[in-house]
Amino acid sequence: MPYGKNPGLEKVLLCDGPGYFVFPSPDQLPEMKGQACLVVKYPRRVIIGRERYNYFILFYPLRR
Repeated sequence: MPYGKNPGLEKVLLCDGPGYFVFPSPDQLPEMKGQACLVVKYPRRVIIGRERYNYFILFYPLRR
């Protein structure tokens, strides 16, 4: 559980589709400490090289 046992989720509307901010709980893994993310589903599957992706995930550090 990279964001801890009870991460915070906040639903947002982006480009006419749902997305989620994921905020860590206090018991977040030490190597991930202070990292959160935004998850958004692509309108269509994206292919990069031989890999297919359904979701865009933006990882970002929280300021503390």
